Amino acid sequence: MSVQKKTIPVPAVPATTREVAESVTCDLCGDLVRNADVENDGIDWENARGYGEVNKTCVQIGKGYTYPDAHNIEFRDYHICPTCFETKLEPWLKAQGAKPTDREEDW
Repeated sequence: MSVQKKTIPVPAVPATTREVAESVTCDLCGDLVRNADVENDGIDWENARGYGEVNKTCVQIGKGYTYPDAHNIEFRDYHICPTCFETKLEPWLKAQGAKPTDREEDW
């Protein structure tokens, strides 16, 4: 597993804890990044370096079922740093005929 986690206390009554990412390692090049934001929709690799810029990747598949009152989905994530995404994964995808869907968020 390429995400190293640590347990932190959560101020609540009764007292509880939760796991948060402590570091993330790129599954391709092995680059270790401490304090990256690991979320369900990807990893913000840039946050760990203290910049205000976003540099987020997400390579994931989820399979299972969902109904109005319950769901069970198993995910498989690959943690790929932005450099490997742009220099290794994206050229391979394009060579296979894949065309990206570009979008922008602005608010």
